[in-house]
Amino acid sequence: MLTQRRPPNLSLNIRRKMGVTQTLILELLVLCGVATGFSLFYLIRLANRFNLLALSNERTSHVGKVPSIGGLAFFINFLIACGVSRFFGDWTTGIPLLMGAIIIVFVGVRDDMYDLSISRKLPLQVIAILAVLLMSSLKIESMYGFLYIYDIPDWIGYPLSLLLVLFFMQAYNLIDGIDGHAAGIGMVIFGSFSLFFWFIRDYFFLTLSSVALVGLIVYLWYNFSNIYKIFMGDTGTLLMGYFIGFCTIRILSYDPSSLQMLPFQGHYLPVLLMAILFVPIFDVLRVMIIRRKQGKQVFSPDRNHVHHVLTDAGLSHRRASFLSSAFSMSFAFIVYLIIQTNSLILLLLAGVLFLLFINVILLRMNRSFGARRWKVKIRRPVHKYSRTFKAIGLYNFLA
Repeated sequence: MLTQRRPPNLSLNIRRKMGVTQTLILELLVLCGVATGFSLFYLIRLANRFNLLALSNERTSHVGKVPSIGGLAFFINFLIACGVSRFFGDWTTGIPLLMGAIIIVFVGVRDDMYDLSISRKLPLQVIAILAVLLMSSLKIESMYGFLYIYDIPDWIGYPLSLLLVLFFMQAYNLIDGIDGHAAGIGMVIFGSFSLFFWFIRDYFFLTLSSVALVGLIVYLWYNFSNIYKIFMGDTGTLLMGYFIGFCTIRILSYDPSSLQMLPFQGHYLPVLLMAILFVPIFDVLRVMIIRRKQGKQVFSPDRNHVHHVLTDAGLSHRRASFLSSAFSMSFAFIVYLIIQTNSLILLLLAGVLFLLFINVILLRMNRSFGARRWKVKIRRPVHKYSRTFKAIGLYNFLA
């Protein structure tokens, strides 16, 4: 009697394939961690040999000469990740990203060596981003119903994607002002992105974000070291901002049906993204507003960044970086918890109150001349209505 052959168990095959892929990613992360450690060690020797060092001045927070080409280690990690992820990832997206990354690294290295102006860096950055957008068709396609915005047409999606990547490249570059700050914020961002891509099962961008996370963890040890100290430089900040921008675009390009695997409703995804990316967004917008009010150029250097306010108030680099990173992670988690309540009013109210609170905190800590003028303006109504503020317990804090 012939036995009937069983049909193949497709779900079992899918699970086995997913298990092999995830194991490969874990092995890749270990490899990239080791590669980052060795790369940074030899980059320090290379920088000292060819005098590729960051000098201290009135705006910097370090003393002496420090190697500033640590960002090349992140690029080496990306090359390794691309070589491995081609077996399970979207290689049609990987090739354009690699080509754009090469241009960004070239610009970053030149900037670290010769301190290029924004007018000389910007055209090449635009070319690198446009190459990725046009070759991969990767662009912002939907806001998933946030503010009643759903599908975004191509004539808006491509320019918006270009501006978004440019914004995060400059924003991440600007938050790199003290030891560990850019690395700590980047770890929160790429850690959150890794969780998201793991839920969606987008293995190429999961590899990209998790490799960036591992690279930043290893770099942080070197950045805090007294003996083997190294900076990521403009090469690292531009490259990490480039990856942050395209990971954000990828998240905003999924079909809405793909978001069903997420542990929250998809139309809150843009809100959660803004919470994850809050520190670079808030820091850049805040500094731009302050500079315009002072009659300065938007890209003119100063010490009005959040990390400068924290260190000028007396915090060490480690404490300021830890405080900023812990705040970033806590804020994203709080927004995630509010999203679970499915209350848009509560979300908006919490956002407005939080922005007011954080601005008051920074204003109180800031010791610059402009901040002192604003404190005087605020104290007048506080003293006028002192009884009210004393009743709610805010008089000593505001005055």
